[in-house]
Amino acid sequence: MLQIGSAISYQQKENYAASILYCQKAIGLKPEIPSFMIILSNIYAANEKYNKAKEQIESISTLSNDQKKAYFELLELCHQDIKKGKQITLALNKAIYARQKGSFDLAINECKKAVNIFPDNIIPKVILASTYLSANQSEEAIKVYTENIKTKPEFASSYYDLGKAYLLADKQDEAISMYQNVLDVDSKSVPARLAIAGLLLRKGSIDEATKMVGEVIELDPENILAHNLLGEVNIAGADYEKAETEFSKMIELKSDTFEGHFNMARMKYAQGNFDECIEQCRIALQTKPAEVRVHNILGMAYMKKGMLGNAVAEFNKIININSDFIPAYLNLANINISANKPDVAAILYNASLKVKPDTVEARFGLGNAYALMGKHSNAISEFETIIKTYPNNVNVYISMARSYMALGETDKAHESVMEALGLKPENPIARSLLAMIYVKKESIPEAINQLKRVLLGSPEFAGAYELGILYMDNGEYDKSISTFKQGLEHFPKNILLWCNMAVVYQLKEDYQNAKATCLKALDLQTDGIMPNLCMANILMAEGEFDSAKMHINGMVKFGEAQKLNYQDLIDFCAQNKELATRVAHHLSSAIAYSENRWFKRALREYEEITKVAPSEKYAYNAQVDILTLTKQSEKAIEICKQIIKLEPESPVAHVRLAAIYNRQGQKMRQRRSIGKS
Repeated sequence: MLQIGSAISYQQKENYAASILYCQKAIGLKPEIPSFMIILSNIYAANEKYNKAKEQIESISTLSNDQKKAYFELLELCHQDIKKGKQITLALNKAIYARQKGSFDLAINECKKAVNIFPDNIIPKVILASTYLSANQSEEAIKVYTENIKTKPEFASSYYDLGKAYLLADKQDEAISMYQNVLDVDSKSVPARLAIAGLLLRKGSIDEATKMVGEVIELDPENILAHNLLGEVNIAGADYEKAETEFSKMIELKSDTFEGHFNMARMKYAQGNFDECIEQCRIALQTKPAEVRVHNILGMAYMKKGMLGNAVAEFNKIININSDFIPAYLNLANINISANKPDVAAILYNASLKVKPDTVEARFGLGNAYALMGKHSNAISEFETIIKTYPNNVNVYISMARSYMALGETDKAHESVMEALGLKPENPIARSLLAMIYVKKESIPEAINQLKRVLLGSPEFAGAYELGILYMDNGEYDKSISTFKQGLEHFPKNILLWCNMAVVYQLKEDYQNAKATCLKALDLQTDGIMPNLCMANILMAEGEFDSAKMHINGMVKFGEAQKLNYQDLIDFCAQNKELATRVAHHLSSAIAYSENRWFKRALREYEEITKVAPSEKYAYNAQVDILTLTKQSEKAIEICKQIIKLEPESPVAHVRLAAIYNRQGQKMRQRRSIGKS
């Protein structure tokens, strides 16, 4: 650019020898920039070397025949009026130079000067319009190109350029119409066909796009852009075999083609062939090592393979290359969500919102991250922000309803769910959430009706099978078992369904089926706490107390204090077979309710145990676990004090009570700090 600046300065001083020398040096440094060659042609014309100027224009392969013809006409005008020739060539060179530097206002002013010097020639107007395009002033560009078409309808390039202007203004139909006009003027135009095919692909007209690209390949069988576009069309139509053929053809025609390897990587990712995707990405990066699109696909492929360290490295590379590339932040945030680090994810979502505040995925992700952190008021604030702009987003209403439920605002949760169902009446997530709201309100028949509706319309939705627990709670054991059996047809490895069904068999006192069902769960998860406790409870209900104690003792993921408390409870119940069956049923029901997050019912079951076994600590400790989880600190403190009365020398209850007081103290300190602020 320094060389070009010097060339134009010497042109203005009419020192053409120096001007030509500097321009030739610039072309030597960047021979791929055609505008530098146009500048040299203008300098030759100003120096009255018209043949050299024509030769220079003729050598520019990116200019169409009609553009070259129009330029030759301009050179002839310069020849006829030497003074104006010097003026217009200097103005055009200043405009081209200013545009290269990004000084668009200066470039536009120089173009307008050039237009006024020879108003009948189209070249200054073409450069003016293209400068408007570079400055993202598409409407101004459209006006100039439209005027050019009126004055010179035979000038095919104007139709093509007007198509680009319409495309920049997001007027796709008008763009297609213009490119069709190019074909009316030049029936063999390859660029126009490629442009139309690309637009048809964007509009989803796969068959029409395929036909148009096919015409390009007939005209130019080795056109790499055409093979690339046809491959993209085939990806859009999920015809991966044909897409691979086209991308392979590109690589065959040009082994170092970036787009060929990049699109092959995209296609392999879509196919789920992540190893091949990774390999193609690596090849593409050899050509363009800083291409963020490739790093992004590579990172996503690593994510799919579970290679999260590699994925994080790729997304961090992207941010180092281009800190405004939002998908990198979103992918990193999603990795942290899956790693149960919502606080880190929130930082990343906020970083992407700084780049683009209206990024819905980031704001929705931030809301869900806040919800996972227990900051439900913050989450609701994010969801409400989205709804202001996107009032028809079903998922946002669902997430907002969950946060309202977590805050205990059941009526507001109900309103949010009804908004979601107003948009999608049979959305299974929203309707199952409505069922849970009815459970909170103790409207069990209504909850059952909602989940029956979900199960009928979406039998492959796992949440529908919570219906089995509602049937169990209602004492409809056969319906409960039938529901769980249906669920296991769709989810044969779902431990919760197997255990829930075992519990219902136990409540029916069908211990043979209860054991057989529980063994299925243990086959899937040998060390699982729930299946092992279920089996211990079944054995206890049957009166096999020693076997039950042995089963508890063999549990790997159960603490020693918990084991002792559980075994003490079994010993207590062993004195009375009827009592043992009753307690075992309460224990199993409590586990089932807890695992299905129906904590109110679980607490009720443990309370029933403390009534018949008031001196046994296990049920009290289980209550503390639930009360702590559901943030009912005052009640948890009361139960801890009861445990201490039962066993004053045990450090466990004292430690648990201290932990609750500590959490309460932290909250009080936070409240005082906020108050002072």
